[in-house]
Amino acid sequence: MKRITIDRKEYTIEFSIEATLYNECTEKVMDLMVSAGVTEAEVNDENLSAKEKTSIMADAFTKNVSDVPQKALTLFYAGLMEHHGEFGDRTVLSIHEAKRLLVAYMKENEGLTLYDIMNEMIGEMSKDHFFEKIGVDKMVKNASETAEKEIKKPQDHKRKSKVGNN
Repeated sequence: MKRITIDRKEYTIEFSIEATLYNECTEKVMDLMVSAGVTEAEVNDENLSAKEKTSIMADAFTKNVSDVPQKALTLFYAGLMEHHGEFGDRTVLSIHEAKRLLVAYMKENEGLTLYDIMNEMIGEMSKDHFFEKIGVDKMVKNASETAEKEIKKPQDHKRKSKVGNN
């Protein structure tokens, strides 16, 4: 939980239940993480030429930069929902109201960029255990365990085939 002041009013940013129930928030942050992982995997593909890798990196960079403003706004709004949304003090009931506050916040904090705000919100998400509340850690663990089982199955099958053929 983080407190900020905008136009002499204190606001609390917290990525709790309200934020977890806001699909756009989860989609924006997961898109950021997944696209970074996919880009890294593509760039590490030994079958691609340096030119193809450069193109992939340029495309990913362009997409990520162009998405920063919307991601920052969406995460900012999601962080405000718990204390200032429908079940809070009702001062921020829409993304349009959050946008007005975001603009004021940036004007009051000269030099602050949307990239800074996006990273600040992601940091708060981590501190507030946003990802654990959604269950991302359990999903990743289950996916890893399933992948490990699938990797082991063909090897076990090959071993049985070799034993049977001797």
